[in-house]
Amino acid sequence: MIALVSVICILLSATVSAVAAQPPAVEPMYTGISGLGASLNISSSGLASCVGSVYNDGDYDVTMTIALQQDGSTIKSWPVTTTTGINSVQKSHYVASGHDYQVVVTAVVKSGSIIVNIYTARSTIVSY
Repeated sequence: MIALVSVICILLSATVSAVAAQPPAVEPMYTGISGLGASLNISSSGLASCVGSVYNDGDYDVTMTIALQQDGSTIKSWPVTTTTGINSVQKSHYVASGHDYQVVVTAVVKSGSIIVNIYTARSTIVSY
C-alpha cells in the first residue's frame, strides 16, 4: 500500500511540475498512458536505485524501458512489459564515483505491431 501511494505521488509530482513549467493552456497529451516518471537515488556505497513508473490505460500494449545513463551514455537498461494500471519498477546497479548519472524511462505504446507513440521521462541528474 505504501509503495502504491509513493508511485501515485511520484506520478502526480512529475505531472504537476511539468504542467507548472508550461503555460496553463498547454498540457501533455498521452495516448495509451496517463503518466510516466523516472527517479534515481545513489547510496553512499554507489548503489544506484533506478525507478520507472507508468500508468497503462489498458487500451494499447505498453513496454517500458528503464535506462541508467553515466555522463549521457546508457550503461545499463531493463525492458519491462507492463500491465493495465500502475506499473512501478525499481532496478539497482552499482556505479563508479566521479560521474553524473540520470535515469531515462521510455514508454513505447503499440497497437499490434504498429508503434502509436513513444514517450520519455528523465530523472534529475545525480553527481556521485
